Amino acid sequence: MLSKRGPIVKGGLISFEFTYNGQVLLWIFYFTLLIFTAIYGVFLLIYLILIGIFLVIATGLQGFKIVDRLLTLPHEHRMIAIFLMAFILRAVMFFQTQEICPDLGRYVERSQLMMAGQVPYRDFYGGNKPPLYEFMLWLMGVTVGPGIVQFRAVFSFFDALIAVVLFLVCRLKYDARFSVTAAMIYAIFPIGIITIGLSGHYDSVVVFFTMLSLLLLFRKRLEFSGLALGIAFGLKLYPIVLLPFFLSTIKTWRERILYALLFLLPTVLANGLLYVVSPAAFDAYMTEGTGWTGLVSIPRTIELMFGVTEILSIKITWWVLGIFGLLILWLLFDWLFLEREKNLIKWFKIIIILFVIHNGFYIMFGFLFYKFSMLVALLAVSTYFLVTVYLLIKHLHRITPASLNRPESEQLFIVSTYAILLFLFGLANYAPWYFLWFFPYLLAIKTDKIRYAILWIFPWRGVGRYMRLLPGTPRVN
Repeated sequence: MLSKRGPIVKGGLISFEFTYNGQVLLWIFYFTLLIFTAIYGVFLLIYLILIGIFLVIATGLQGFKIVDRLLTLPHEHRMIAIFLMAFILRAVMFFQTQEICPDLGRYVERSQLMMAGQVPYRDFYGGNKPPLYEFMLWLMGVTVGPGIVQFRAVFSFFDALIAVVLFLVCRLKYDARFSVTAAMIYAIFPIGIITIGLSGHYDSVVVFFTMLSLLLLFRKRLEFSGLALGIAFGLKLYPIVLLPFFLSTIKTWRERILYALLFLLPTVLANGLLYVVSPAAFDAYMTEGTGWTGLVSIPRTIELMFGVTEILSIKITWWVLGIFGLLILWLLFDWLFLEREKNLIKWFKIIIILFVIHNGFYIMFGFLFYKFSMLVALLAVSTYFLVTVYLLIKHLHRITPASLNRPESEQLFIVSTYAILLFLFGLANYAPWYFLWFFPYLLAIKTDKIRYAILWIFPWRGVGRYMRLLPGTPRVN
């Protein structure tokens, strides 16, 4: 299955090189599990095996025959092929009716209510989402109809476009082979296929506009870049952590101020339109109680451990988010004022350590959620930390790059990945589809040790609720 040379070292990290027969066998395993999932639904053990096969393919994909064949196509045909590959893989999931997350049903319901003349926030709960999100659902209902499959198709369309934009972004900085490989990895990513093609999360729209903003930024179309990032921010909060890093690449203060104003424009317009439609709806939106209590997260684990939701009359959620907000400011300070390459390598170590800590809280939550005693939970977490601390002491230096592969080209991709990860660590709920927020930026990183380390350690978690380990077994969550 592996070539006679076996694993090879690329950029200081082991990369797999497969024979043609090995490549074919991997694709057979991958598509068999994907088709099984499309027919029978998502089962946790099958899904985790699929993730493992995907990671092996992703690590060696640059040498696969399919990449060679794509490179023989003209530039425009490559983009079409990448889009079709990504969209078809997500469309396969349209035939599956399993519900592993209730969000899509809520999208459709809100769209139907707005088409019936009701106003969000005033007449029904807005879901703790901004006005631009509500207008997006209304527009989708008007254009394609408020239905489960229609909404899946729209979000899958945007997710497939992300693969194309990622290809274009990488092509501005790197060679064609790397760019095609990055786009293909995104296209075949199981988390994207399942959480967008099956669960129908609208995060693909947000990620598309953040990536479009990056592409426009590199092409010096600053006004449109600011607007694109602003649209993403108008739909979800996290793009705001990208703003200062994007601004840092702009030369003059006049252009920076204009960029920031255009960034705010979609949110201002959406809020203004809501006020025009119904002042009462706008008032309700401004006072709507948050439903952002979260499930698997550091704040939720602390609440389960100690039975408190506030410290000094401030929610634990905001304490944790504030701590990680300070870490983002520290990252920004290092980015602006210190030597970038050295500090990006330093922050790689910090991200790995924070992942270990975050995972410890995740394990603690699991034991408490399934009603194990506090003693058993503490023993399990203590064992986890003893093992991981030992491994970090022994091996962290081995997975840490001594230098960046392409310092000038990839620095913005690296710092964007770090900033989004820090934001994720602090959230009240780290849902598996949030992986998509930073995944395109990660794939654009050419330093193998950073790219592969984060790629291999982060996806190992369930992709939804109400899941079974295998067919015929009880639910595990």
